Order: sequence, then C-alpha cells, then structure tokens
Amino acid sequence: MPKRMHGGGELRRIGETHAPLAYQYLRRSLFSESFSTPSIYAISAYITGLNRQWHMPRNRGSCNKKASLAIGEKVESMFNVTLSNGVQMPQLGFGVFQVPEPKDCQQAVESAIEIGYRSIDTAASYFNEAAVGDAIKVSGVSRGELFITTKLWIEQAGENETLKAFDKAVAKLGLDYLDLFLIHQPFGDYYGAWRAMERLYKEGRIRAIGVSNFYPDRLVDLILHNEVAPHVNQIETHPFFQRSDYQGLMTERGVQIESWAPFAEGRNDLFTNELLSSIASSHSRSVAQIVLRWLIQRGVVVIPKSVTPSRMAENFNVFDFALSENEMESISTLDGGESLFFDHRTAEAAQWLGERKLEL
Repeated sequence: MPKRMHGGGELRRIGETHAPLAYQYLRRSLFSESFSTPSIYAISAYITGLNRQWHMPRNRGSCNKKASLAIGEKVESMFNVTLSNGVQMPQLGFGVFQVPEPKDCQQAVESAIEIGYRSIDTAASYFNEAAVGDAIKVSGVSRGELFITTKLWIEQAGENETLKAFDKAVAKLGLDYLDLFLIHQPFGDYYGAWRAMERLYKEGRIRAIGVSNFYPDRLVDLILHNEVAPHVNQIETHPFFQRSDYQGLMTERGVQIESWAPFAEGRNDLFTNELLSSIASSHSRSVAQIVLRWLIQRGVVVIPKSVTPSRMAENFNVFDFALSENEMESISTLDGGESLFFDHRTAEAAQWLGERKLEL
C-alpha cells in the first residue's frame, strides 16, 4: 500500500471554507502515526464521496479503493472514541445547553452540522429536543452519520417512566433510535431507570447508555449491581476541575469520560488566564481551542456550545495542531480539585435538584 497519495490532483470543494485545509491534508503522509488533519468534515466528505460537498478529480492516481478504505479507517480512529461495546462516538460534539428558544436552537444545530459536527448533545431538561430534531430533518445528513445524545431528568426516573420518557424523546427528535441515552442526575429512582435503559439497549433502540454527574461511589455501585455498565459518564471537566484520577478509575471500569462545561462557562477568567493565553499565543490559537485540544489529547469527549457560527467553526478546528508534553503538564497545574458550580454529593444539591420539577 502506498505511503502517500500521488497524482490525485487538487480536491475542490463547492465553497471555500475547508478547501485549503483539505488540500494540505491530502498532501501529507496519511499512514504515519504523527499526521493530523484540520477538518473531519472535509475528509469524511472525501471518503464517502458526498458530491454535494466535493468534486473529485477523475485521475486519482494511486488513490485506489483499498487506499481510500484505509484512509477512512485512519480518519475514523482519529476523530472517534470507541466505547466499551464497540460503538464509535465522535470525540468532538456540539452541545445545546441553555439554548431553549426553538428558533435559536434549530439555527445553531443547523450551523453546527453544516460546519461538520456530527455529534449533538441535548436533554429533556434543556427543552429543545424538538428543535434539535427539526435541524436534523432539514440538514440533509443521513441518520447513520449522526450521533445523537439526550438525557433523562430526575422526575422521569423509574422503570416505567423511563420507557415513556424514551418514547417522548425519540418522538420529539424525530428518530427511530438514540445513539446515547444518559441518566442526567444521580438522584431519584435511577436504578429503575437503568433497568429500563438496559432493556431498550438490548432491544437495539439505544446504541449506548450512560450517566451524567455520577461521582465514583455511585458509578461503581451502579456497575456492581447491574448487568450492563455505563458506557459514558458526562461530568464537569475543565482546566480548573480536571478529574484526572476519576478518569483513570472510569477507564479501568470501561467508562468513557465526557466533559460538560469544558470552558467552565468562563469562570475563573478562563478566557484571559495567563498560562492558557500564553500557550494559545504560541500556537496562534484561541484559549478555547487550547482547552479543547488539551481535553482531546487526554482522551476526553467534548461538547462545546456556541450559537455563533464563527466560534463553532473555531471550536471545530482543533485537529491540525498538538500540545507538547510540557504544555499538557503546565495546564495540569491549574487544577483546583473541586467544582466551580456545585457538589452533587451535598444535601443542598440533592434537595435543589430533586425538587426541580419540569413537568416534562
């Protein structure tokens, strides 16, 4: 198999957003361990032959079918994490927390999909599942290319209630199945909810199941007393609360860590932090891109949120550079070891969340 693609000519996109980056990528050594790519969207379009985005030159030279498949496998492994059940999950996704207005949410998701995001994270408590579904419907992207996550709220917990909540969620989203269904909070009858989710998973209506905001004690307890262990745990993870030890425990148990609030919602002046700003300057990047790259290199799944297309595109463009070992270690010194929001283990948190009725 050739180490490089020769004679393929320039890959030309309708539009200019990713074309220069894609051309640079195609000239690189595709089968070395060190190569990187600037745009998953550009390469996925190339691999799958989506003519509505790309025109391929007729003379492909040594870029034969076998090489294309190998490239596809390389690209897939770069941008996805493999869950414990073998399901491929995009490592970079798009979140819609705090975008409750249907029009705004639909527009944001449409823009995200157009930019290249293929993983969308919503929740019953965000009140925007229907808007996400509307965006998916008009996107023109096939269902198999998308990875859709939603979450079960506390008042929906319990075995029968969870089955009903699942039906409501897929109806709002306009889908036949979910890629990932999470228990949003470690409160209420989440054991009953988990039994229902195991059932749906075995029936093939959910590709992966998981939890959110579970601390080690509750996560391990859930694993020990159920047949299917969570595939994902979505937790607060950012430079000021890094969760490294917990990530190690999850890895040992086969649970993929996923970050919510990767930018700490701007707390602790994250976007003007001296260390992060210095690293960003050295790479000619933004602080947001440095934080996302740091998380990605740690193996963390990230779902940044923005309603501004330029920032969405910026957040998406984090695969064509890498942080050094020294830079990774220096960012580790920012860890404060505690939540910047609230601790789910306190009585106050349990009371507040448990009484938050959403009438879903």
